[in-house]
Amino acid sequence: MNRWRSFSFCLLFFLITTVVEFADASVNLSGVITSNTTLGLTSPASDGIYIVTGDLTVSTGATLTVEAGVEIRVDGGVSIYIGSAISPGTLLCEGTAGNPVTITANTGFPSPGDWDDLFFRNGSDASILEYTNIAFGGGGGSSTAVYLDNSDAQFLNCQIRRSQDYGVRITGSSAPDFTDSSIQDNGSYGIRVQDTSTPQLSGCTVEDNGSTGIYLDTTGAPVISSTDILGNTGYGVYCASTSCQISITGCHFEGNTTTPLR
Repeated sequence: MNRWRSFSFCLLFFLITTVVEFADASVNLSGVITSNTTLGLTSPASDGIYIVTGDLTVSTGATLTVEAGVEIRVDGGVSIYIGSAISPGTLLCEGTAGNPVTITANTGFPSPGDWDDLFFRNGSDASILEYTNIAFGGGGGSSTAVYLDNSDAQFLNCQIRRSQDYGVRITGSSAPDFTDSSIQDNGSYGIRVQDTSTPQLSGCTVEDNGSTGIYLDTTGAPVISSTDILGNTGYGVYCASTSCQISITGCHFEGNTTTPLR
């Protein structure tokens, strides 16, 4: 009986140490995703960590689904592209309040600009990010962490912070939707709206950015409601053109170093 107990203990010890040994198996990603793919918390990366080592594109109608708790770490000089002008793609981040998705730099001590951007292009309209934290991007030529060009992607309960330049850049005829999300601690504008884009912000916070909170270049027509615009180094909201058409209702401006609205 004692020999059997000793054997059982040794077998159990072997199994436990084997699981721990394989628990660090992160997965490297790069290239083009052309079929529906899920990045899970335990599979295919058993530790829920995915390293983007080169530019990654989701296209040809594929959907990339990211489960709650997954962490995506991006190497320097690398972008993640969703869709393109001729080939749609979709990103679904399914974070929760207690288990968000994280997209950040692949370094132990990250700094703003350590990776390039999460770029939503034409054909990415079906993308939805929920409880997703995006940090330390903005290192590329787009000067932003999240770039939407002709995209109507949705962001719910997301955080976009510590970009080297803009937190969010919106161009073309984009009409993205930001709900209960925060854009904060970015190096320049929190959000830059260009061309004929018509983003909607509801229940958001645009705070402590290194320049104006929300900057409109041309004929953009954002709809901003119930949003706190606080502590930005510059204006709360700035319209650079008399053609801007902006709707602001129920918002709170405080602590911006220049006037709340121009």
